[in-house]
Amino acid sequence: MIKKVYYLAKSIYLNYFSKSKVFYLIDFHNWANYNDALNLKIYFKKYFTITRSNIGIKNSIIHVGTIYKLLKNKKLINFDSSNKIIVFWPHLNKNLRISKVVKKNIYKIDKIHTCCKQTKLDLINFGINKKKIISIPLSIDSKIFKPAKLEEKKKLKQKYKIPNDKLVLGSFVKDGVGFGYGQNPKKIKNPQMLIKALKNIKGKKKLFFILSGPARGYIKKNLKKIGIDYFHKNCENKRELSDLYKLTDVTIINSNLEGGPYSVLESLASGVPVISTKVGLAQELIKKNYNGFLVNKMDYRNLKKKIELIIKNRKILKKLKGKASISIKNYSIKKVGKEVSKQLYKFN
Repeated sequence: MIKKVYYLAKSIYLNYFSKSKVFYLIDFHNWANYNDALNLKIYFKKYFTITRSNIGIKNSIIHVGTIYKLLKNKKLINFDSSNKIIVFWPHLNKNLRISKVVKKNIYKIDKIHTCCKQTKLDLINFGINKKKIISIPLSIDSKIFKPAKLEEKKKLKQKYKIPNDKLVLGSFVKDGVGFGYGQNPKKIKNPQMLIKALKNIKGKKKLFFILSGPARGYIKKNLKKIGIDYFHKNCENKRELSDLYKLTDVTIINSNLEGGPYSVLESLASGVPVISTKVGLAQELIKKNYNGFLVNKMDYRNLKKKIELIIKNRKILKKLKGKASISIKNYSIKKVGKEVSKQLYKFN
């Protein structure tokens, strides 16, 4: 509560006294879109302020990074009419109240910003005018997320007591309900698929898991039942998180709905191939036998086969790792920042 009051007070102060052109509005929880805010801040510098409130903002661009910030008492919040409103909508769940409210009030919003082709298509089919939608991908800070050197990886394994003789799989998507232990699985993140794939997998004893983020209780509980060891760290910042990727051989993404996720960019930038369901930006980035594999949503049998393939054939893993970091050359902060400036903010 104290932290929330601090964020709110600081935000309102900045809203009144900052000379920024853009105010990026996010929730009090640092969801994945906090990464968007940080990366855009690096590019736009003093012209960009990260805020938790819209109070006091006038004659500016308000880029709503957390779509739920648009809703108050089941209605769209009121912005000062002097502002230009841009809403980041990474993925569509048309059954949510917020989706219906935004659609009903779309005339009050200047642009919808999304980060993948699939969401753009979903929004158009949902009834949002395609002229309102701008698709610009997520960006990655390649100064932080980069392949590990051999000596660096060795030291990190010693630090976190990660075994040298195991295939290290990474799971970096928050997949439990809430921000506590996360015993109940989050439906759209579908951790059940991963557990089903691992249950009777061949070579189970050769596996080890790296987990990050809050609410990973469901995965941890079931990995214990299956007999697969893991290391979990809820990282405080990007640099801590980048260390976990440096320990990882392959990242697994098993979601039913994503805009990115960020872990696909973070993994590839770190030289880590990805096995992912066909969601969001992942299905645009991952190429079979190049930097990973794609599987259909809910297809735990195929996910199992892909993991078994890499357990058996480490030469494939080496090949995939060699191409991973090349895959994200067009997703740098500079390149994505230029597109945001040109297409969304209309800066010269």
